Amino acid sequence: MNNLKKNLKKNGFVLIKGFLSKEKNFLSFKKYLDHFLIKSLKNTNKNNIDKIITKHFNSGSNISAYINDYINLSPKLYKVLVSNKIISLISKINNSDKEDLIFNNPRFRIQIPNNDRISNLPWHQDSHYNTIKNTNSIVVWISIGKITKQMGPIIFKIGSHKWGELRKKTIKKSNGGIAHTINVKNSRIKNLKTASVPTTPGDVILIDMNCVHTSGKNKTIDKIKYSVQARYHVTKKFIN
Repeated sequence: MNNLKKNLKKNGFVLIKGFLSKEKNFLSFKKYLDHFLIKSLKNTNKNNIDKIITKHFNSGSNISAYINDYINLSPKLYKVLVSNKIISLISKINNSDKEDLIFNNPRFRIQIPNNDRISNLPWHQDSHYNTIKNTNSIVVWISIGKITKQMGPIIFKIGSHKWGELRKKTIKKSNGGIAHTINVKNSRIKNLKTASVPTTPGDVILIDMNCVHTSGKNKTIDKIKYSVQARYHVTKKFIN
């Protein structure tokens, strides 16, 4: 635990290999996801799901929105995010009681090849999206599937969190959505080293809210990135 805290404080993020790989709620969610996709796509199996989804997407289907909308409403998704293993980890990282934790922005993400312009986020800090301010907060990102270097894992600016919350710029994406970004050519950030972090199912990355990071580009033909994330906060004390 001390090493986790040390590396998180030093780098702004820390990878915990296989943290949830055998956790029952995580395994249940993976099973549910496979079942949902197989049932939705029809006449398919677990081994060719990515290819069929990509084919639908490339033909103009809104399949990514369909999957996102349904999976994000699944109780099994929430069970992963409130599992005792996750809550215990965050309470220890924050030196807080489990009962003092709250969370927001629970989100399942599916990132399909050729959709980076929509699904990917530019260089940003999660603090720019955070509505709960002035608390001990941390992002928990979970790899649901394998994400290789070619698939475009998250890219971090090492140590960027030490500069605090930077000035943001709001941009409009091609689908009409809004995203926040920062100028990585800023003198504080441009010379920082980057780290790209490939992951396997059950890996967890803890991310400081002010760590600058971006989505990597998926260079594969039909390999999809599946992940889950949420932000955890220690509740404030009420002062009269």
